[in-house]
Amino acid sequence: MRTLLLSFLYFFLQLIPNSTHADWIFYGKNTRNDQYWYENQDIKKSNESVWVWTRTRYGEAKERGVKSNKLRLKINCEDYSFEVISRTNYLDENWENEKVYYSVAVSDKVIYPNSVFELLANIVCKNNRH
Repeated sequence: MRTLLLSFLYFFLQLIPNSTHADWIFYGKNTRNDQYWYENQDIKKSNESVWVWTRTRYGEAKERGVKSNKLRLKINCEDYSFEVISRTNYLDENWENEKVYYSVAVSDKVIYPNSVFELLANIVCKNNRH
């Protein structure tokens, strides 16, 4: 009886959404097999700008063994440029083993046509165009 109850409880808990994973939306992949997600629940908008969290899982490890990262981006929907507000690199593919955290902004990067950044800008700016 106890085993049946535990089995039912386990099955029921699997039906409840896991909020730590539910907010990340896959939006693209590039020719290097890098995969990209954005966090759908924490998008901030003000005038022509949108702030969004992104995650990248690299197809091949980068310099110093970095396999993934998390960025806070500010995207200008007017001129299609972006700034990196913060960046955290990870040594694993699941954003758990933090390598280096950067808080220095990198600004005024152009969003190129047919890039994953253009895909993201098209998604997050769609309701922010004037």
